Amino acid sequence: MSLIKIKHYTKDTLSQEIADQLQQLSPNSLTPYFQQYGTEPDRVAHCFTVSNNEAILGFALLSTLHDMATLHSVFIKKEYRRKSLGQKLTLHLLTTTVRFGCKKVKLETEKSQLNFFKNLGFVVTKEPCSKAQTTHFKLENPCPAYFISVYKQTQIENQQKKSKTTQPLVLSQDKTIYNYHDETQFLALHRNMLSQAKRRIWIMSNAINSSLLKDEQFSQSLLQLAKNNPQAEIRILLEDGKAGAGHFNPLINLAQRLSSFVEIRSLPGNSNNFSEWVTLVDFSAGIYRKTLSSYTGFATYDNQLIAQRLIAKFEDQWQFAKPSIEFRRLAI
Repeated sequence: MSLIKIKHYTKDTLSQEIADQLQQLSPNSLTPYFQQYGTEPDRVAHCFTVSNNEAILGFALLSTLHDMATLHSVFIKKEYRRKSLGQKLTLHLLTTTVRFGCKKVKLETEKSQLNFFKNLGFVVTKEPCSKAQTTHFKLENPCPAYFISVYKQTQIENQQKKSKTTQPLVLSQDKTIYNYHDETQFLALHRNMLSQAKRRIWIMSNAINSSLLKDEQFSQSLLQLAKNNPQAEIRILLEDGKAGAGHFNPLINLAQRLSSFVEIRSLPGNSNNFSEWVTLVDFSAGIYRKTLSSYTGFATYDNQLIAQRLIAKFEDQWQFAKPSIEFRRLAI
């Protein structure tokens, strides 16, 4: 296949000639899309085409609203499918959303496309529900910038080792040890890993107002886990139970709503304070931060040995911690 080109259009730059070609590829998809998302205040509609020698082989429809992107459609002509065009196009979209300043990309898809999007950093946030008469899965890529950087590095390493390509940042599948060196990477790993939790989330933190525990994606992950698994276990261990424990703290309010799932404990004043940060997701994944004074450490998505060591660190502190009155009060 000769050189592939990907072009970007908005409602104002899409020519009638290109629109006619896209209409032939997938009738009745482009016009309603631009009518719906091109006129909504603050939302911008985008169209991306993938072509070969000026012949359009497929396209994707994306809209952005502030720091959120929504992927509406990825279409490749039947005879050009299974040639990595859809993957290249979607990776280009993720890179573009990062350039647009988007912190999250969401979409809805059928079951047949789940693996395709999971391999590109998307995680399932909501499954179809017969009672609600929904038939599509809802997915998110909670950290497109970090995923793109990891994905590119993984491809380079696979080529150098001539090894089988592995999909990065997938719980219970990716055995890579990821080192991080700043707060942005630390939060990105948490957003990705926590959103995949199926059984439990355990976290050690210095205070309830830490950057992670205040993160909106963190609260969404707790809520999602509780909804999807009635046996879910969420433990939050705090070094300081008073710092940031104001009445309107969002995590406290969420914990009150999910009182059957979320248990918050803090260390007593006479105990030995911990200096490390430990996050555990399910039974083989975890994030370790060497010291609370800096953002350096590592994360693993599938390593039973490391996970057991982190579990031991957590439980050593958990047994001495007690529920604090700041977290047992009732909402007014």
